[in-house]
Amino acid sequence: MNYILTLLFFVFSSIWSFCQTKSLFSLQVNYGLNGNFLMKRYDERQPVGVLGTSFYRKNFIGNASGIKIQYKAGRRSVVAVGYERTVNLKKRNYNSITDYNDSGVNIRNFKLRHIGNYFFVYYGRQLFRNIPKLKVFLGPFITTTSQQELDVYEALDNSNLVQVYLDERSYKTSNLMEGGIMGGIEYMYSIDAHFDLGVKAKVYYDIFIDSFDAITLTPTLTYSF
Repeated sequence: MNYILTLLFFVFSSIWSFCQTKSLFSLQVNYGLNGNFLMKRYDERQPVGVLGTSFYRKNFIGNASGIKIQYKAGRRSVVAVGYERTVNLKKRNYNSITDYNDSGVNIRNFKLRHIGNYFFVYYGRQLFRNIPKLKVFLGPFITTTSQQELDVYEALDNSNLVQVYLDERSYKTSNLMEGGIMGGIEYMYSIDAHFDLGVKAKVYYDIFIDSFDAITLTPTLTYSF
């Protein structure tokens, strides 16, 4: 029994030492900017005969944050799985006063948001032999969204009625889920034996709507173990 325990201890110690020496795994966090192309595709125009205003669009530029774990599959290749969250906001204002008892709707600095949740897997490879910290990567992703939408309708008759609709659609309520291909490029700079600083650019292409979904540009911090 002691021989078996000694052998198991030796095997696991060898594996652990090998992993420590080779740094097969790494954990990375990132935070920076995103550009969401969906914000430019929103149509806020009202149908003919409808008096009102719709507020769907958010700012094209927002923030992006994420985390991934990566496995070094070869001398120049890696496999990674991760998650990235994008947030786009915009403040909206609206004012409407009716002739009925001076009633109406007043909306001031109301912040609407759009949240994208990206889950991805990718294969990455060193781009040049003499620049080992420069990598390109490509892989599939799925995304779920949560988006707030505001509509204000005014009656065309003499009732002076104003109706306000505030809706928050998501994967749970409206099955908002799509997917596609994600690719990008990353450069890292070693600051010690285990930590790297870097910068990463990613592009998400949605195959369901045949259009670009978002781009992100973020600094990164990576810990290898």
